[in-house]
Order: sequence, then C-alpha cells, then structure tokens
Amino acid sequence: MTPDTWSWSNGRPIALALGLAVLALAAAGCSDDCKSSSDCPAGHVCAQGICRPGAQPDGADGDADVEPDGEAPGADGDADADADADADADADGDVPDEEYQPGCPNGFWDEGEQCDDGNSIPGDGCEPDCTWSADWGVCGDRIVQAPREQCDDGNDVPGDGCEPDCTFTCRGDADCPDDGNPCTGPAVCDPYVHTCLPGDPGIREGTVCDDTDWCRGIGTCVSGTCTRAGPPPCDDGLACTSDRCDPVARSCVHDILPAGTACDDRLFCTGGDRCWGTAVCIGAGDHCDDGDPCTEDSCDEDADRCVNVPRTSYREFACGSSAAGDLGMGANSFRNYACPDGSHAANTNDAVAQVNVTGSGNLVVTVQTAASAPGTQAFVVRNPCSLTTCIGRTTSTTSVAVTPGTYYVIVESTGAWSVGVSCP
Repeated sequence: MTPDTWSWSNGRPIALALGLAVLALAAAGCSDDCKSSSDCPAGHVCAQGICRPGAQPDGADGDADVEPDGEAPGADGDADADADADADADADGDVPDEEYQPGCPNGFWDEGEQCDDGNSIPGDGCEPDCTWSADWGVCGDRIVQAPREQCDDGNDVPGDGCEPDCTFTCRGDADCPDDGNPCTGPAVCDPYVHTCLPGDPGIREGTVCDDTDWCRGIGTCVSGTCTRAGPPPCDDGLACTSDRCDPVARSCVHDILPAGTACDDRLFCTGGDRCWGTAVCIGAGDHCDDGDPCTEDSCDEDADRCVNVPRTSYREFACGSSAAGDLGMGANSFRNYACPDGSHAANTNDAVAQVNVTGSGNLVVTVQTAASAPGTQAFVVRNPCSLTTCIGRTTSTTSVAVTPGTYYVIVESTGAWSVGVSCP
C-alpha cells in the first residue's frame, strides 16, 4: 500500500483509529487514580483504577433510560423492565456504577494486546483477537506503521539502516556484528541513521594480526589492513647449500648439497667448480690454460680475462744439480715426441725445465727412479714447442752430445719425480 492509495474512507482503519484515539485521550487528560466512575469526568469510566473514555452506566447522569421500543421507562404504568428501576441506591444516593470489564475487544488497549478497536470485525486493521491484521503495516510501502514497523524505506537492501523486515539495522553497538577484521576495533552503531560503522583502525595500528605462518612473514596492522612483511631472508649466500624456511621450527635451514654438484665460486679464473661436502664452492683447474705448452697463461681476475703470451723461459735446471716435483695433479701438455729411438705418445702429466749449456760435450740426464713414480721418463729437446726436435729419451739415464746453448728437459710422470743433470 502506498500513500497515494491509502484513504481513511476505505473503512478498514476507521475502527482502529477510534481505538487509538481513545487511548490517546486516556493518556492525555485523565487521572490515574479512581475508585469508581463518579471519580472521573463526564464521558469517562473508571477501569482498573484509571479513568478511561466511555459511556457512563445507566442512571449515572440522572436521565431515564430509553426502552428498545422507544417508550420511556414506566410509561405503561408498569415497572421498568431493566434492572435500573429496582437498583439499590448507593450510599451517596447515586445509581451503582458499572464495573469495567477487561477483555478483547472492549475498546481499551489492555496489557498483552497489540490493538483493540472495540469491535469484532475481521480485516479492519485490528482483528477480533486484538492482533494486527496480516496486511496491516505492509513492509516496503514507505509508510512507517508502528508498532509493527520500526522503519520502512521501501527497499529490501540489508544493512542500510532499515532491514527488509522493517526493523532498524542497529539500535546500539551490540547490534553490530564483528566484521572479522583483526586490524579494526569493534563496529559501532550510528544512532541517527541506525547503520553499523566499521571499527576504528587506529587502536590496532602496528599490532600483530597474524603469526600463523612464520615463513610467509608476520602480519601487522597497517591502516586497518593485516600486512605481511614478507618471508624471512633465508639465503646464506653460499653456493653449496640449499636454503629453505621451516614453518614449524620458525627458522631458516641450510642443507649441504651432495658432493660433485656443479656450482659457481664466482671467480673468473677457475673452472670445473664443484661442491665437495661443504657449503663453499671450490673451483678446480686453471680456467685460462689454453693447452699450449709454448704460451704462458695467466688470469686477470679484476678484468675477468685470460692472458696467454708466448713463453720465453722455463724454470732452470742448474748443471750438476737435480730437481723434483709431483705431477699427480699436473696437466698433460706435451705428447707425441719424435725421438732418435722412435715416436713416443706420452699420455701422462708433464713438466718442463731449461738447461743452459756453456761448453761442448755430453749432457747427461738421469731419472732417479727410487724417488720417482714407476714409469717416469725424461725427454731432451732443443725446442719444447716442436717435439720433433727430441734428441734423447730415458727412464733411467741418457747422454746426448751438445754444444753451447739452451736445451730443455721434459719430465713425464703420474706422480712424484726426481731428475738430475750434468753438463759438459
């Protein structure tokens, strides 16, 4: 029902309006202390100690009753048919007061009743059992019809102050549910528009809001939002560890990678980097060795570059002395010698030294077998960069004719070696 179609002339709410008017008059102008209707003003009766609007009982105003047939009482000489003529006079000489009878309907809005229009007409707004008619106060017609409705905004949008059942969204803070946000205070009710307002975020600013997953970062309240700082920094910066976060232990774990795992020691001048059961990556070999025995190889770590220049000298064997070393971790740079006693495909590691001869005669080179690994041999060449210049080979002792100049001794061994030389 809308304001355009509502009319007091449609007959249905007239009785209800009269009942409401009677209640309003009773509340507005009557004493709340009476023992009988004689204590009340004209047009009122005493009901349950309260003067209520209503007709006085027969004879209270001194007028004769009118019979149903229109004759005045006693007009035919007989006694009046009603009990008024025989009623005993009260002590004050008045006709006895009619007692107020509570009940539904009686025209009075008694305790426990939703309404009371004084009639038993169904569908007129107030039913005969003193409850509102089913269609009285239609929710959604924008007419607030109390007390059945607290509000009526004409829509069914919840939370806007007036709920779809025409009750206020809230009347106090206790009516506002928790919004589930740990970073705001309790929701509050706006008493003017009956809507729930979010809680104040300021009271939770900077507090911990979620510490359930340490590995995702502890959450703190920032401007009303639970914000995580991010996962903890578990990278230890070591190439041979696997870094992870343990949410149960709430700590970082660094597992050592298996031996032989490829890694990067972050050095330019090394190669073959591997993990060897420790957290540190170890580079093996010389990244700048070009495999040419006739070049001197070096590495410039600062510039991240290799330097390979033609070799001009080797370490020197002094005449009449011996030298020793270990080629177990050496390199195989010299191979396929062409010597007077034939070709030799030397596949072991090698080292080279130069001998400066000042006279003519025999240059004697001796492999000291007792201090050398089995199979150690020595080659005498004129130019280490040309293995076809081999002039002698031995696994024990060799003697070659020489003239003044520089000669080279190349030692081939799988491990320890010791060689002596004597000059002419």
